[in-house]
Amino acid sequence: KRRRRSSSGGGGAAEDGGAGGTGAADGGGGGKDAAAPGAAGSPLKGPPSTALEVRELEKTIIANFVNVKEIETLLAVMVAKGAPRDVAVAAMHALRRVFTVFMEGRVMDADKRLGKAAAPGAAGAGAGAGGKRGRSGDSASESDSDSDDGAGGADAGEGGGTDATVAQVAMWLRRRYQDYVSAVLGERWLAHVSSAVRPVAALRTALRLCLLDAPATGHTGKFGHVTHRRLVTALLRLPAPSADVLEVVRQDMCNSFADLRYHTLRELKREVAASGARLEEAAESDGDEEDEDGAGFDAVLAVESLIARNAFDFLSSVEMPTSQQELARHPMAGDDSDDEGGAGGASSDKQPRARQLGKLRRAFEDAWLAMMRRPLPPDVFRKTLLLLPKRIIPHMLHPLLLCDFLTDSYDEGGVVALLALHGLWVLISQHNLDYPDFYPALYRLLTPATMLAKHRARFLNLLNLFLSSSHLPVYIVAAFIKRIARLSLSSPPAVAIFAVPFMYNLLKRHPACVSMVHRDEDEPKTAAEGGVASDSEDEGGAAGGAGGGTDGPGNDPFIEDEDDMKKCKALDSSLWEVDALLHHYTPAVASLASVFKTKMNKVPYTVDDFSAYTYKSLFEAEFKRKSAQRDQHLAVAAPAALFEGGDVFAEIVLDRPPKAAPRDGDGAYGSAAASGAVASDSEDDA
Repeated sequence: KRRRRSSSGGGGAAEDGGAGGTGAADGGGGGKDAAAPGAAGSPLKGPPSTALEVRELEKTIIANFVNVKEIETLLAVMVAKGAPRDVAVAAMHALRRVFTVFMEGRVMDADKRLGKAAAPGAAGAGAGAGGKRGRSGDSASESDSDSDDGAGGADAGEGGGTDATVAQVAMWLRRRYQDYVSAVLGERWLAHVSSAVRPVAALRTALRLCLLDAPATGHTGKFGHVTHRRLVTALLRLPAPSADVLEVVRQDMCNSFADLRYHTLRELKREVAASGARLEEAAESDGDEEDEDGAGFDAVLAVESLIARNAFDFLSSVEMPTSQQELARHPMAGDDSDDEGGAGGASSDKQPRARQLGKLRRAFEDAWLAMMRRPLPPDVFRKTLLLLPKRIIPHMLHPLLLCDFLTDSYDEGGVVALLALHGLWVLISQHNLDYPDFYPALYRLLTPATMLAKHRARFLNLLNLFLSSSHLPVYIVAAFIKRIARLSLSSPPAVAIFAVPFMYNLLKRHPACVSMVHRDEDEPKTAAEGGVASDSEDEGGAAGGAGGGTDGPGNDPFIEDEDDMKKCKALDSSLWEVDALLHHYTPAVASLASVFKTKMNKVPYTVDDFSAYTYKSLFEAEFKRKSAQRDQHLAVAAPAALFEGGDVFAEIVLDRPPKAAPRDGDGAYGSAAASGAVASDSEDDA
């Protein structure tokens, strides 16, 4: 039963279901072929309509190479719009298994191997255990040993196989394979917007193909760089990747397997750089005129911004190993010799690139630098700045390459400067970056708008970190103390709660600034020793605050709007704002500010504990603290008038001090004058 004469006189298939080879007969019809059941053709009369029929058709293709043209039937079912989902999914997996058999049997690159080494009998010897001797006189044992190298049979009417036939079949299979990959990465599968199953199935299928399809794409080794590049390009153009797709990318492509992570980083760098070049080219051209396709600069910007967002999502999900030992624990998804182009692969004394920590860090660095060199959408730009200090800089080979990116961001001011602070500080403190304008720019960031920003807590923590050195000049410390004290009066209570321990710690760390805490009214306001003397006594001080004393108004020499710390006269001023904080409407602030009433012998505060307060947290704290006294009355006596006697507004609004209002017998208030109505009898009535 396993052997019968082929009606076509052509190719048979291997008994073990392998890639199959052609028959051994020279002339075609006379010789016996090792044909499996079903060699006469597909048992189906039409395209498969169920998953079971798809599976049967797959077995027919694998069992007999004569049925190889049924690949086109499976492709049509896979991309058909009206096909049931289970049938389409079955067709996609069936094609993957069919092409896997052909690639492992080296059928799809047989023409290239024949062109290099013209192996005798490579096209004529069958791949089955019962294959007969070919035209070159190969024995059956030689045919068995070379079964993986056989290019398979030709069509049923070809008779015996020839080198030309092998080349035609191999090229035809490669074209069908490219059609299959295009379908997997197309809008019906990976880019399907209304299905949660198809994109994930397509992504996993494409990843499995990448591990062994180098013979089908013209590369040596096994890893398919061409298919992997097409996969990365398609993923970056997905309009809205689902959470499941992003999870597969994070787990399989970016973290679990060393080789996939390395090649993904390289492809991301290449694609992001090309995207930036396209965007710059579009910006240089006339943005008002549309190109031949009808897409102007706005359309190009939308596509390239989408690529930037997806690339950021992929890069930010990469978890870099910190040591060579940790990298060695990550498995390889494919062959160890899967470096690009087959060069630099594994050898007895050298590891592949994907397992070298230096090579991996270089790929990681290049990918992120490509991101930062291209124009980024504002949200991606801010997220990148947030990741730099802890997720990017520690894994770079040359962190100082970020100098221009961070300094330009810092000079922008506003929220962008807040986010660039930490990364710039890491370069200054850990990588010896010389940036003299750091503290002046930091001083300019202390504005009321910053105190209301979303990242205020992060900024305040960093501000405390940057001023933690005891070697800073006195005028810099005094300027920061004075500005944060002034901001605490006009900012939310959370800022005032941070300002008190922050100022206290700075004063303890820099005793030369302690004179700012208390300055008598008749004391001359000169700069402390080591500070910067003011140019003239009448030079524009900020008025409106209480000066040295608590009685009456005075002039504060501090120039609030001056951004030059040497000219703001902070050392000539006093911290009268502390006295205002003692009368703050928030009890927590007033209680905390009382630390300045005593000698400064208290242990320095842990300022980080005070930077995360909000309106909600303050309210909840006060609500819990007052919970035991909720039944107390808020007002013990009814007011007699709008303003009581002795109040400054009573002298302005009323012509005479208000008197207590007598009550009527029924308890109601009496005359109109007692209820707050004022008679205008005097000539100087307002």
